[in-house]
Amino acid sequence: MKHRRITAIGLGALAAVSLAVSACSSSASNSSGAPASPSVAPAVALTNAIAGLKNQGFNLKIDLSGLSGNGSIDPSHSAGMVEVKGSEQGVTADIAFTQIGSDMWAKVDLGALSSQIGLDPTKWMKLDGSKLTGGQSKPFDLSGNGDAFDLADLVKSVSNVKQTDATHLSGTVDLTAATGLSAPGSDTLSKAGAAAKATPFTATLDDKGRLTELKVNGASSDLSADFQFSDFGSPDQVTPPPSSDVVPAPDAIYQFFNS
Repeated sequence: MKHRRITAIGLGALAAVSLAVSACSSSASNSSGAPASPSVAPAVALTNAIAGLKNQGFNLKIDLSGLSGNGSIDPSHSAGMVEVKGSEQGVTADIAFTQIGSDMWAKVDLGALSSQIGLDPTKWMKLDGSKLTGGQSKPFDLSGNGDAFDLADLVKSVSNVKQTDATHLSGTVDLTAATGLSAPGSDTLSKAGAAAKATPFTATLDDKGRLTELKVNGASSDLSADFQFSDFGSPDQVTPPPSSDVVPAPDAIYQFFNS
């Protein structure tokens, strides 16, 4: 399963786990500055709410496809971190990623699989950014070109967007048109078939029109995601791991992120 949503929150599609197995065996406001209202079309309110995440600091909770986690994004310090835990395809995982400026670290625990591919689950690995060659290798984007988790490209094709009350929107999203960090992979879309073209979603905004939750209710867990945002402008501090806990990253970890 090539599932880029998992990359968006925590490091490489867990399809990368499958790759590793086979390798082994072989507080600013948004642009609108106001909540959704009858004077703003619901689809525009959604666009504005997501745009409001650009260059915004926040804390994050996420739940999808058997994985759940949290993180924080702090553009003012060019910093971010995410950690997800859960199980996927029979593999138990605890994956963390931290970036501060151009420095990046990852900590990966894949249970029994860790020793098979030469990972020490107790250590942080210092990553060489030049070796993260895939366009979706990192779990978030701190460049400031868009929102850090690329939700704008996840919901770039929406239909029937309605305002259910002052702070809630609903509609459907064509996930086959989704691109970027949070988009589901081609294998997932192929399995979903036509259902992926009209997947229900809901969005919750705060009283300033900022996105506090985006929930995609897919026909299967592979097509579902729940992003929750809080603490705008005052995210948790992102700190580097202790140097005594850091080791060089083995080649296997770049396969993990780049796949």
